[in-house]
Parts: sequence; C-alpha cells; structure tokens
Amino acid sequence: PLNRGGSVPAIAAPPRARRHRSRAALTYGDRSWSFDELNNAADRVALYYAQLGLKAGDRVLCYGKNSDAYLIAFLGCTRFGAIHVPINY
Repeated sequence: PLNRGGSVPAIAAPPRARRHRSRAALTYGDRSWSFDELNNAADRVALYYAQLGLKAGDRVLCYGKNSDAYLIAFLGCTRFGAIHVPINY
C-alpha cells in the first residue's frame, strides 16, 4: 500500500527488479520493458488509483485484452493494495 505521503514504498519492488534494473522484464509485441520501466509504470498506476480516491482493499475491475498495459494495471493494483478483478479476453 501507499505511504501516507502518497509514495510507493521501496520495498514494493522485488529484489530481482532492484538488482537488474535495466534488464528486460517483459516483452509484448515489439515493446520491451525493463524492470525499472515496469516498476515505474506500476507505481504511476498505483498513484493514479490513490488520486481517484480508492483505498487499499477496494476492488478494481480491469477489462481488456491480455497485453502489457493489462499487466501494468494488475501490478498497479497489487502495488496499491487493491483487489484486482480481471475481465480479460
């Protein structure tokens, strides 16, 4: 969950992501995401959820195709502490 100041705790990033920041963590189509890029994107989604007024434990319905954006939305939910409700196709 987010800290009181609205920041994501550093512990949220897995150890592998901290050790291999520039290595590819995800490839989808012709786009490759490094651990840092994926981590930062998940942080931005988590902060966006906070700006919307969501609270940890709230449910977030994610509707979309399996994609890098869908995974980032899921990671943002877990980073924020929300419950991811998947509807993917």
